[in-house]
Amino acid sequence: MKCQGTVGRLNPILLVTILWLSLVLAKNTVPVLVVSGIYHGIVGENGGIVDVTPEIRAENGPICGYRIVNTHKGKIPFEVFMLDQEVGTAQLNARHPLNCEEKKNYVVTIAAVSCAGIVSESVEVHVTVKDVNEYIPEWSEEEYSGQVEEGELAEAILRVSATDRDCSPTFGDICQYTISSPDQPFQVDQHGVITNTAPLSAQESRSHVLSVIATDCGGKESSPVLVTITVLPKCQTSWADVSTSMTYIPGTGPQPIFPAAHLTLCPAVCPTAH
Repeated sequence: MKCQGTVGRLNPILLVTILWLSLVLAKNTVPVLVVSGIYHGIVGENGGIVDVTPEIRAENGPICGYRIVNTHKGKIPFEVFMLDQEVGTAQLNARHPLNCEEKKNYVVTIAAVSCAGIVSESVEVHVTVKDVNEYIPEWSEEEYSGQVEEGELAEAILRVSATDRDCSPTFGDICQYTISSPDQPFQVDQHGVITNTAPLSAQESRSHVLSVIATDCGGKESSPVLVTITVLPKCQTSWADVSTSMTYIPGTGPQPIFPAAHLTLCPAVCPTAH
């Protein structure tokens, strides 16, 4: 009976011991980030909240905070905030607006910190800066010029070219070229190649001036650029400056009959050696 009483007196001590051990174990439990590989995040150039997949979360809480553990974390334009201690969730934010054209991708290394001060293994967050359509297309030349022979349909008279400084293909690629001048017998394809849609006459017009606009894949248009196309008269072998009359004074001796006459030869019809 005395033994039973001793056991009864030890029960509270055992209970306290068990509770104490539980607290010690809880304090020394290492927090573990749920994703052991890599998180992926997207943020706009305006900054703000980074959309991270999957959600940043650590187990073995309560978690009292997160920290960025990059070696040069002062150069990392991000900060991490605790959202819920019990659940262990966190949120990554950009501290200021970003520039996709200068730097498109970042690697942020984070770790969770338990309320006992124990730091978890670090995990990388790969952040991509989402492009904003900031820039309009810019022409590679201030003006363009080309030539086409009258009466012919040319496969390519000339090519115009524009570029865009935005960092993504969505906003940085040129998707369309357009001739904005009305009622012109020309067309331009998506690569900037200009052709004539009908035979041209040098007698009707020796030159045509077009206005061309480039549009990026986000819909922003460039300033118009001027394109001058000269129509070359079709070559014809013929005499020119042949006088139809002349005056001869007797006694003046031999005189040239056609002093200014000259013959124009077309190389395609009558090749000449140089």
